[in-house]
Amino acid sequence: MRSWRSAVAAKVPPQLLRGAAPLLTKTRRPVRKPNPPEPLTGARDFRHHNGLVLRQFLADSSFAYWTTVQDGIEVHMLDQASITVDEVHHALKESTLEVLLASRPSTGGYSFSLSAHTTGDYAIDRALAAVLHIPEQDATPRLHDVLEVSFDVDLVYTWVDGTDPGWKSQRREAEALESGPLIRTSNDDGRFATHDELRYSLRSIEYFAPWVRRIFIVTAGHLPAWLDTADDRIQVIGHDQIFEDPANLPTFNSHAIEAQLHRIPGLAEHFIYMNDDVFLGQSASPGDFFTPAGQPRFFLSQQPIRREGEQELPIDIAAKNNRSIIEARFGRTVSRKFKHAPHAQRRSTLELIAADNPEAVARTAAARFRSPTDVSIPSSLAHYYGLGLGTAVPSEIGYAYTDISHRDAQLRLLRMLRRGLPKAFCLNEVQAGNKRGRSGETARMLAHFLPRAFPVPATHERGPESPPSVKSQSTGIEGQH
Repeated sequence: MRSWRSAVAAKVPPQLLRGAAPLLTKTRRPVRKPNPPEPLTGARDFRHHNGLVLRQFLADSSFAYWTTVQDGIEVHMLDQASITVDEVHHALKESTLEVLLASRPSTGGYSFSLSAHTTGDYAIDRALAAVLHIPEQDATPRLHDVLEVSFDVDLVYTWVDGTDPGWKSQRREAEALESGPLIRTSNDDGRFATHDELRYSLRSIEYFAPWVRRIFIVTAGHLPAWLDTADDRIQVIGHDQIFEDPANLPTFNSHAIEAQLHRIPGLAEHFIYMNDDVFLGQSASPGDFFTPAGQPRFFLSQQPIRREGEQELPIDIAAKNNRSIIEARFGRTVSRKFKHAPHAQRRSTLELIAADNPEAVARTAAARFRSPTDVSIPSSLAHYYGLGLGTAVPSEIGYAYTDISHRDAQLRLLRMLRRGLPKAFCLNEVQAGNKRGRSGETARMLAHFLPRAFPVPATHERGPESPPSVKSQSTGIEGQH
């Protein structure tokens, strides 16, 4: 049974939840538990209805309460008026409660009921039940405002089970066939280190972006044990379904996989590409990632593309190759990298890049490990290409980056929990913990942070939380693309 505070306060921005008077008090009286509410019929019922998440509803509303009696127990019913979210939070903070959650249809709308009671020898003098009425949507079709994003948006992850024995054997065989040394970090074990990030990244999407139409997880044929594929919003796509030339498989190069994403069957024109070490921390709207006209928004980093002659990593090499393409195509140059954040895309832009630059895309797709000829398409090249075409625009987003291999990572994560999660954030492991003798420390740190940041399982999860076993093929360096 989840605590009231973790189930609710985790969904309300901490900056909205400070400095209120107590709402609940305890008295010594014999235990008399209220009748439990109806069981939760589905996590999605609780978290959102008609695209509205509870956190957003709480953050955007104010409440008043009145007292009633249910089965001899005083109950405060919350209604829109003067009681603030601060006061709700104070009650959660000052009371050690166990909570039962329920969601049910009600006359004139839909209600989320949150009923609390103690489990010790003494009961609180009143249980708190919050019935949040969400009016039913008018069945009459409405016209979208011209300033609204009204098109479908999909989400794409790339993911690999780096512990699979068959996959590891293929990786060793492919490395043995390479004619020369691989470029630095292109085949490091740290690129596939994991802390079960995909589970929590997907939770963040269900919490804060329920408007996503469909989620595609592109894999080498593996599935995480906890993923319920019966959920029709989740589509698992094998590499063999998208690679134009099957002879390029198996591949261990994320640039190669990214170069084929536009070939995903059924993918919407507008989609967001994310690595599993990227999360949403606040309610997001499609307008955070696209303009109403359908232009993807991209988020520039302050990090420059390295100059020629400087020590080069795979992302720097790809960035320079991207720059050469932009200079040849548009007669202008580029100088900055991108934040390791959600990457908004237009499928048609990726298709145009493949048509305009067939040799560069083919070389990238054919490289089984990151190579000196790679281009990084959805995480970098597509943004500048779209800008040159007038189909993408620079923008800003609330964002934080933490290198979880850094010595002050734990302090940064604790601050994030206390001060509130940003709209988007990345937890990137620049140097794998096993190389620094800190793999256990890093695992414990994230095992503490992630379940507290995202405590409620998503509707596509099944069974208890699994031990870490997977990771997307992300950049693994500096939080930049």
